[in-house]
Amino acid sequence: MNLSGSWKVTLSTPVGAQVIRLRVEAQGESFTGRIDGPMGANDVQGKVSGNTLNWIMDVKKPIPVKVTFSATVEGDRMSGFAKAGLFGKAPLKGERLTEEADRGMQAAAAGPVTADSMDPLFNQPRIEIDEERREPAPHRYVHGVFAGTDARFSFYFPPQDRY
Repeated sequence: MNLSGSWKVTLSTPVGAQVIRLRVEAQGESFTGRIDGPMGANDVQGKVSGNTLNWIMDVKKPIPVKVTFSATVEGDRMSGFAKAGLFGKAPLKGERLTEEADRGMQAAAAGPVTADSMDPLFNQPRIEIDEERREPAPHRYVHGVFAGTDARFSFYFPPQDRY
């Protein structure tokens, strides 16, 4: 059973449905991954038992709480529960994401930009040119690409005394 991939998971909580993106990289009897959603972004690691994933995550918002997850995968579907401290179990259901749907969820899960934000797609810049230029006016030119994408970037910086 292939457990690895990206999943759209919906938790049915007392305050309403919470949709998260779960990325899983299963290797033998363990897995690593990442959850992006209303609770923030969290790296996770856990155990694989047959077609079931189990892990514990420390959530920081809206309140600090330890959440225990258990999810069973059958094909491209997932079901199980998340138990958040004293709040009881919240049923969860999920579906495996296509590559296109995964990109869309990554963008949607990004949320507001803060000092801790990391763009899920454009986070590996590769600089191809970094040089001082004189024409048409003195400036520093930096040009490159983001790994794994076709996106390119160019920056033109004036001399430092003109900042």
